[in-house]
Amino acid sequence: MPKAIPVIPGIGPMTTTDNRGRPITLPISEAVEAHGFVFVAGQGGHVAADPADPDAVFGEETRRSLELIRLRLEGLGLTFRDVVHAKVMLADWHEFEAARWAMNAVYSEYFAAEPPVRLLFGVAHLPGGSHVEIEVLAAR
Repeated sequence: MPKAIPVIPGIGPMTTTDNRGRPITLPISEAVEAHGFVFVAGQGGHVAADPADPDAVFGEETRRSLELIRLRLEGLGLTFRDVVHAKVMLADWHEFEAARWAMNAVYSEYFAAEPPVRLLFGVAHLPGGSHVEIEVLAAR
């Protein structure tokens, strides 16, 4: 059965810029629906924050990532209550414990009751200099 890529205003293939500032389209969809599941691509939360303050960096980037996810979910008529699985990637092994606690403080605001299954792991680097990237799977 073929996948269904929903038509959501402002959501389609991901675009970015190359090292010369020219726009390029990536071979990635921001959201795809198949068999009653909605897969939302990873959303990086890159924001300018004091890198010496893990609470600011990881807290603010978690909030930004989740707000981008909220926009995609709402465009499909879904909410965070429909999310059944989340993957959270944190970049910065030197501050991993502080990063984890800062991320969880914000994450729990969005998933206070009946949180989804979650995978949390550290990575060496995320695109765009982000410290947090989150992707989710929702069910209709």
